[in-house]
Amino acid sequence: MPSTARFAAFAALAVTAALATTACQGQGSGARLGPAPATEAQAARMHGVPACSAAAGRVTVGAVRRTAHHLLVTFTNTGSARCAVHGRPRLRFDEGEPVTRELPGSRPRAEVTLAPGQSAYAAVRTAAGARPVHFLMVSVQWVANAAPSRLALPEGTSVDGSAAVSSWQAAPGDALMP
Repeated sequence: MPSTARFAAFAALAVTAALATTACQGQGSGARLGPAPATEAQAARMHGVPACSAAAGRVTVGAVRRTAHHLLVTFTNTGSARCAVHGRPRLRFDEGEPVTRELPGSRPRAEVTLAPGQSAYAAVRTAAGARPVHFLMVSVQWVANAAPSRLALPEGTSVDGSAAVSSWQAAPGDALMP
């Protein structure tokens, strides 16, 4: 009898967990209804705004005077239609490994929609006295086949394994928040 009671308790617990999981579908920031999009571009189309691409914009990078060891990546929509950036840009210094760390304190956004002429911003943390780097490869979206832009870095830029990037933001100050 004890094994039957244990089995019944386990079955009840499994049903409760399944019901709780089903009830939470679509709730909270990370849940999705239906299959997840395979790419960020597909995610953008789901919201009715096409994803921005480097071909429809201009990407720049510059040093941040008020924040030591930080760069600011700017994407400006130079196209004639609205587009959206999602997540954070894909970065690689020189021929090194991709920057996959998220900048601590970065406030992720689902998307930043840009009208023609508007810009989105992402902060990049570098490092003092580490390996000197000369250029930054930037893909606007985290899409495997996105063509990166090659940008010259300010003189004296160096990185180490702690390099990190923020999510795209609508204002430079939001990207640079600690």
